[in-house]
Amino acid sequence: MLVAVEVRDNVYPAVVGAAVGGMLFAAIPTLLLLVYFLRNRDTNARSTASPGKTLTSLRMSWLPAQTVD
Repeated sequence: MLVAVEVRDNVYPAVVGAAVGGMLFAAIPTLLLLVYFLRNRDTNARSTASPGKTLTSLRMSWLPAQTVD
């Protein structure tokens, strides 16, 4: 015999709280790492490409030559 039991405790606040807590747990370290990388741009590891072959220099070589009149 099956008896329908009404659940008196609402679990939705716990689920929402866990979701918000998980997002904060992921977002706060991500923001801290972003701030760290932005503050220490010069000391972070760079590309190991040879001089003149960095992505920025390659982008500059794709631009048309600029002349000054």
